[in-house]
Amino acid sequence: MANNKELDALLQILAGEQTIIQRTDQKAFTLLSILGAFMVFFIVHFTKMQLDMVIFSLIMIYFPAAMGTIYFLVRVLIPRVRGAKEVNENPDEEQSEDINPTFFAGISQFKTPDEYAKYLKIIATDEQKLYKMFSAQVFSLGLINQRKNESLRRSMFFFVTALVSELLIIMYLAYLRAYSYLDDRIFAGCASLPIGTVGPKGDLGPMGPSGPKGTKGNDGKSVPQELLEKIEESLYRINNSELIVGSIAYSFGIAPRITGFAYLTSFGKLYKLENKNPHQLGNNIEFVIQISKTQRFISLGRTTYGDDIKQYFTAVTENGKIFTSEDMKSWNENASIPLSN
Repeated sequence: MANNKELDALLQILAGEQTIIQRTDQKAFTLLSILGAFMVFFIVHFTKMQLDMVIFSLIMIYFPAAMGTIYFLVRVLIPRVRGAKEVNENPDEEQSEDINPTFFAGISQFKTPDEYAKYLKIIATDEQKLYKMFSAQVFSLGLINQRKNESLRRSMFFFVTALVSELLIIMYLAYLRAYSYLDDRIFAGCASLPIGTVGPKGDLGPMGPSGPKGTKGNDGKSVPQELLEKIEESLYRINNSELIVGSIAYSFGIAPRITGFAYLTSFGKLYKLENKNPHQLGNNIEFVIQISKTQRFISLGRTTYGDDIKQYFTAVTENGKIFTSEDMKSWNENASIPLSN
């Protein structure tokens, strides 16, 4: 027979196990909330990232770690535990599995409230069965807590891995952004250093002695036809040959930043010299596009705002037509300057 002290001790253990279950569930919900907030932030900015080997490697670590965290946190909230079966120990009675009326699984086996009340009254009048019922409940809660804490420890490992990998991605992007920004500022600062003023003009030196007089030349002739043809050919080539009419520096992206130079010919052909990286010039000229095959161009320009976040390119023809583009690949005739004849 179980005395009151043994039953009180059992009830205290039972209350402690229930408190541990509540705290473990609270930790799981907190970790899920934090992970969800970080995942929303990551997914929103994922499409804006320019992938390289470092970011790709960290992403391959982040997503499996996030999935592992979610899986084990769900296992914390919904643990799979098989409790010990309670068997009637009285040899004179038919051997059957006792129903535990403290869990919903046992309560749901009764068809009516009266049937459940009668069974609970029978258990309450028998101190041995009452003690055994609470012991079984404490044992089941212990198994549940063991599974919950094991899943929580595993989820913490995956959670820390996911969080660290995401923070490393953010730090790497911030490093690339700050490095290119500071490098541009340093270059611009060096280029804007003041230049000394031009000194005063010196005094005119004395005139030298005159040279000896040369012999008289032959009488002149009219311009030869061959020379006239060469002059006309040169003028034709000047008016109809392909010339470089404009050049600009361009910049795309943030991390990494793609920079280079673009060159426009009078025939509307656009070429680019793309840098290997923001700190090393390229050495390979690439053809981009011919803006127009029927127009003769005279200039190429570029305008930006928001630290190169948005930029426009313009190309102007000799008859005043203006072509615009945002990426140097797709050009549209945007306007025309009214020129007087």
